[in-house]
Amino acid sequence: MINYRVSSAYAKSLLELAQEQYVINQVFEDMQMIAATFEGSSELRNVAESPIIASSKKVEIFNQIFSSRVTALTLSFVRLMSAKGREAALYGVSKEYIAQFKSMHGIQPAVVTTAIAIDSILQEQMSTFLAKISDKKLEITTKVDPTIVGGFVVTTGGLQFDASVKSKVSKFKNQFTSNPYLSKI
Repeated sequence: MINYRVSSAYAKSLLELAQEQYVINQVFEDMQMIAATFEGSSELRNVAESPIIASSKKVEIFNQIFSSRVTALTLSFVRLMSAKGREAALYGVSKEYIAQFKSMHGIQPAVVTTAIAIDSILQEQMSTFLAKISDKKLEITTKVDPTIVGGFVVTTGGLQFDASVKSKVSKFKNQFTSNPYLSKI
């Protein structure tokens, strides 16, 4: 596994360079596509991380995959990483670039967990509600967890708001089991 500090440093450098060249949004889209490509292909991750495959061969593979789909800056950045022997960090750099870009633009991920899948109307209402109580733009993803029985759980920025039936039942259970009015025999 590649060091977070390496990925963060490369992502920060690319973000600054993209900002200077006024292509920050295009590079963001490139990094999303690169991350999705790595997520969808364990073979590509294995090639990038393999010490046996020569860097020149990796550059050739990356060129075939990405050259027609990314900006010139992104392609030259991928080549630079290969020249420095950091091909294995490319996936981490793409994810870190996305995180730094979102942080720069005040976008924070939020996960809404419900017992059943919610439709687009309810998701929009949830988004509107969360936007009112948050000072950041929230990028909402939904997750289904039938064990919460009903209600919802919102997790964002290290905080969690739990309005699930499961947590309410658990609180009632704790109140009844720790009743101070009953003598402990």
